[in-house]
Amino acid sequence: MKSSISMLQDGKWNQMEEDKSTKMETISNNNEENVIYPLKINHIPASIRRKYEKFLHEIYKDDQKYQKELKKMLRSQEESNNVEFKDDFLRIFLLKNNYSVQDAFRMVLYFLDLRNKHSYFFKKIEVDFTTIPSGQFVTVLPQRHPDGTAIVLAELGKWMPEELSFEDFKSIARLTLYQELRNPVTQVTGFRFIYDFANTGYQHLKYCTPMNMYLLYHATFLYFHSSVEDLLNYFPSSTLPTKYGGTLTEYYMADYLKRANEEQGDFPLGGLKNLF
Repeated sequence: MKSSISMLQDGKWNQMEEDKSTKMETISNNNEENVIYPLKINHIPASIRRKYEKFLHEIYKDDQKYQKELKKMLRSQEESNNVEFKDDFLRIFLLKNNYSVQDAFRMVLYFLDLRNKHSYFFKKIEVDFTTIPSGQFVTVLPQRHPDGTAIVLAELGKWMPEELSFEDFKSIARLTLYQELRNPVTQVTGFRFIYDFANTGYQHLKYCTPMNMYLLYHATFLYFHSSVEDLLNYFPSSTLPTKYGGTLTEYYMADYLKRANEEQGDFPLGGLKNLF
């Protein structure tokens, strides 16, 4: 999996197959024809299979062998020996680490440690955050990037600390990413993040501690954009909201996030099954 972050700055912005049953759009991008798939997808399209053919072959060729080895290592540790891990959940750690069992093992232990130290982070959110302006600061956009990555938009200026606690803020961010990590397409392709810092101020700055920033995300690539228009060099207009030069008029995925909150509940130690 990979992730990249776009951040816009200056003024407004101060930041960053062909399956017949699937509605798709073809665009021209760098003289290549690319298919734009919706976020909600219940199969790995042939175009993505071809692009990641070697990677996917490695995944499924010896998957059970690696899973068995990882489970054996986890049973040897006091903090994980009684946890019933879902195979799909462990596969996310193996994928992230290119099937290095030792690295995946360390990452699972980090997850268990995080869940132990920040248990609130994994609780069901009791308020309907999708109806609160402050709770709508992050969403996965309804269309994927042509490379298959899920696009996450964070409009941080929407969050007002007096309206929504920082604990709930972090929980919503985790919930959003964890739900999409249950999608096998996103497990292979990864994420692209767009951070909009418009309307942020001192009330937000105090939360930008090194620990919080490290806790919330890691990025592979980081781009700073000087204008909204520059985003169109990285994202097709059909994937972006109108205020960023795109064509999306409705982009906040309220139903998707409500479902995520219900399905994840108090996120179990052993993880959840994939969405398909």
